[in-house]
Amino acid sequence: QPTLSHRVLQSIPFSAVLTPNYDQLLEQVGFTEHSVYTLADAESLLDALIRREFFLLKMRGVLHRPETVLFAPSEYQDALAKNRALAQFMSSLFVSRTILFVGATVDEILAYCEGIRLTSGGERHCAVVPRGGDAWEVQAEELQQRYNVQVLTYEASDQSRELAFLQALARSVKARIDAAPAATIGAKRSNLETVRLENIGPFRELTLNLDIDWNILLGDNGLGKSTILKAIALAICGEDAR
Repeated sequence: QPTLSHRVLQSIPFSAVLTPNYDQLLEQVGFTEHSVYTLADAESLLDALIRREFFLLKMRGVLHRPETVLFAPSEYQDALAKNRALAQFMSSLFVSRTILFVGATVDEILAYCEGIRLTSGGERHCAVVPRGGDAWEVQAEELQQRYNVQVLTYEASDQSRELAFLQALARSVKARIDAAPAATIGAKRSNLETVRLENIGPFRELTLNLDIDWNILLGDNGLGKSTILKAIALAICGEDAR
């Protein structure tokens, strides 16, 4: 049966939820109204990420779709290696969103990050994990340095600390939503802050600091407005631009 932690998680307006579990506890607390995907649905996942639509990703598959079920960690690695769209989705998710890891150990989180083969974490992430094992401190430091994952720990014997953290997070998020102007709630805002061009089109050097809401490019024909937009598109596409 769903625990209180499951119900607290459902009360927080996350942009997406990923789980390695086969059970349907998350669906039972209210996530069934949203799209449920597996790693076999890479194109749909990437589309949902781009559109900023909520989704629930069952990373090891769902039992009523046997072809999606993964058992061994090596199968997860193979899926990422063989499916370019899936690898792009996983890396884009990690560098464009803030991820909160709960219900996992430090070594499991490290294995997840290594599977994506990232060189850096992009956004700052957070992991709430129990202290345990001989190497968890070294692994926690590695998560911080390599993937920008801040590890918050508690004694393994005191499972109530994880629940207390989630409850405090839910209260904090609710307070921020209640205090925010109505027009900003649910607004889709860009994470793009600065654009810098060097020797591109008519620009020998150009730096634009962007506003979080609206940005207007105003100028006569041929001055480089489209060049700026194309440069942004190429940067977002990354290796796909090739």
